[in-house]
Amino acid sequence: MADVCPFCRQAAASVVSGTSGMHVFCHGCGASGPFRYTADDATSAWNTRLAEDALRARIAELEAALTAEKKCHYLAVRLIGERDARLEEAGNRIAELEDLLSQLANAVTVYRTGTTNHAIGQAQGEMAEVADRAQKFLHTGE
Repeated sequence: MADVCPFCRQAAASVVSGTSGMHVFCHGCGASGPFRYTADDATSAWNTRLAEDALRARIAELEAALTAEKKCHYLAVRLIGERDARLEEAGNRIAELEDLLSQLANAVTVYRTGTTNHAIGQAQGEMAEVADRAQKFLHTGE
């Protein structure tokens, strides 16, 4: 018995005899299968086509899914790389800021413990220089 018609999806197909042999003919839409020497071979050819079409469609679906998955993987790898670079840059900036804070704290200590006008002036200059570098760093990252 012939399976449903792959074109109109109706089960109105039957084996008919033609001038070139036997073939399956759909009474719903008029589609016909390949000619074969026997009714069994004609039915098998008709039924196989449906399975092959389904397999081709599934292969196309899987290939499309694989392509989409590859794109997602590429984007994920790229985003992770960008994130890692930004984290490294942030870590470097934090280390520089910590160094500037340490220099500023040292300058404040010198200022508080300075006993001469020269030491106080030097400490004030160092604090101003460190503050300027910190301000520049915050605005430009350098």
